[in-house]
Amino acid sequence: MHGTPLPFARGSTYCEGDTAAIALLDDSLVGQIFSDKDPTTGIEQQVVVCKATAALTAPGGRGVKFDAAQLFKKTAAFVDSAGLVGLVADPQQSGDVADGDLFFCAWDGEFSGVKVDTTNLTLGGLLQFSSSGYMLPLANADGACMGVACGAVTAAAAGAVTATVNLQAPRSGQNV
Repeated sequence: MHGTPLPFARGSTYCEGDTAAIALLDDSLVGQIFSDKDPTTGIEQQVVVCKATAALTAPGGRGVKFDAAQLFKKTAAFVDSAGLVGLVADPQQSGDVADGDLFFCAWDGEFSGVKVDTTNLTLGGLLQFSSSGYMLPLANADGACMGVACGAVTAAAAGAVTATVNLQAPRSGQNV
């Protein structure tokens, strides 16, 4: 884990969608974990650099799954099957991520703005990914627990629901 400055600003991508710059990228940053503080709360968070293997539209706060050959490093798409292990794209991610560009995913810590499927979350309740890539209460012991509800649930006017979630880095042996 790095205590050094982030290689690019949270909320943006490494190349900002510049296809010429993306074509020159190597994978040296992919999979590296950095410590950072939430700009609003000051809470320590860990984020990991991931590489998109397909374009992601407005991924901030949503679950992304991994390219099978590059677990926890290269994302293939949004989580599309309940109970899968994935990572939440950094809720600070404000725009789209171009194919091949680098972006941050939440690795460990308390993150606000995580997209959830329901306003019916219990504080301290275990969470898993739904088939939409949003989080919902853990349905059974066989699901992959990816977080714990720890803060307010906010329903936005457009129907998007977010929550503050203590996200946990994936553990070995989980269903990916």
